[in-house]
Amino acid sequence: MGSIYRIILSLFLIQTVVINSRAGTGLPLSINPGPAQAMCEGGSAIIGGSPTASGGTAPYTYSWYPSTGLSSVTSANPTVTITGSTMYHIKVTDSTGISKTDSVYVYYNFIVFAHAGRDTAYCLGGSATIGKNNPAVAGISYTWTPSTGLNNASSPSPVASPTITTTYTLTVNQSPCSPKVEYVTVTVHQVPPVSAGPYVVINEGDKATLHASGAAVYYWSPNTTIMYNGTANPDAQPLSTTLYTVAATDKYGCHAFDTVSVIVLRYDDIILYNTFSPNGDGNNDLFYIGNIEKYPNCKLDIYNRFGKLVYTKIGYSNDWNGTNFGDKLPEATYYYILDLANGGKPYTGSVTIIR
Repeated sequence: MGSIYRIILSLFLIQTVVINSRAGTGLPLSINPGPAQAMCEGGSAIIGGSPTASGGTAPYTYSWYPSTGLSSVTSANPTVTITGSTMYHIKVTDSTGISKTDSVYVYYNFIVFAHAGRDTAYCLGGSATIGKNNPAVAGISYTWTPSTGLNNASSPSPVASPTITTTYTLTVNQSPCSPKVEYVTVTVHQVPPVSAGPYVVINEGDKATLHASGAAVYYWSPNTTIMYNGTANPDAQPLSTTLYTVAATDKYGCHAFDTVSVIVLRYDDIILYNTFSPNGDGNNDLFYIGNIEKYPNCKLDIYNRFGKLVYTKIGYSNDWNGTNFGDKLPEATYYYILDLANGGKPYTGSVTIIR
């Protein structure tokens, strides 16, 4: 009799548990979205509580929104992978249709401020700012290595002025994320090895060809006695000994200077040239006679090959540009008679016009 009583009592207790389970705990529905989460770039986080829902009457249905970055919108504890901080909302409904909502914030703790900058270059003696887009933000630390040539190795955007080409490593730390590393190279172009060439000795009234090297563009001064300025090998026609300076620039825009002396020896004889090119380019446009300025009473006559006079002038001063009373003469060889009016024998010869 006792055994039968115990069996009946056990069945009654089991039925009571089942009924209580279906009826709920007797507590109101409660929702726990979990604590706010922080995730790092490339990482993930799990949202929801432990448990996410309690009380009310199980089972529960879950609905998360927005769906952006969620592994599931119906899971109690979905995984989040996002690229920006987001507020997530959850709605929990129990089996009797009772619902509750709550929210949880996921903070994207991203180190986007790790930008070493673009590779840059300058001439020796210059400088460049690296990491230009990095702001100074509390909780973010910057370390640049090597520190050589930097005004502040812990600055977000230091000024770099190394004397040789250097690659800098930027390490950015922001807890709890792993450090982020970037690189930038600062290229330093050295001063070009500019040479104005060796000194030159000429006779008074003669020309000297200068010989510069080591760069791409050259400018000579003083320029009043220079022909073909802007080149490495201009002609110099100084009336007296002159020190010329060449300012040269290489392909990187780096500058350097050098000097050369043209030593002029006194010389009274006339120096005659046999060609000139009156094309208006500013170089060799006139029939040049060296030392002609020493003979202000000279007379120059020019004839074509038929013996016709095409130019004449008393007191010639290197100003014939290959014209006949304003008309351009054709390319040809012409013949001159130069009388210095000093009692000596006139000079004769030919000069060719090249256009």
